[in-house]
Amino acid sequence: MSTLSHRQNGVFITIGLLVVAAMLAAVVVFTSGGASDVELTTARFVPADAAVYVAFNTDLSSNQWVSTFRIIEKLGQKDPEKELKNSAGDQGGL
Repeated sequence: MSTLSHRQNGVFITIGLLVVAAMLAAVVVFTSGGASDVELTTARFVPADAAVYVAFNTDLSSNQWVSTFRIIEKLGQKDPEKELKNSAGDQGGL
């Protein structure tokens, strides 16, 4: 095989991988954008024509946080919620 055909194969493989990555990214972006039961009070301040709106749920009793804390506990940390609150208080001047 010539060097040219090796380069062409590399280019085709790279383009194929980029297409697959773009499709996966699109699936993640468009399927994970729901905030079903979460009350996002800041959403009412966002213009209706905004292309993107990002919000963070800081309710530590929500399902996402509880699940995250359980995973962290399985990894060996004793009380991740308390650790998070302590570090936020130390950093935030509370």
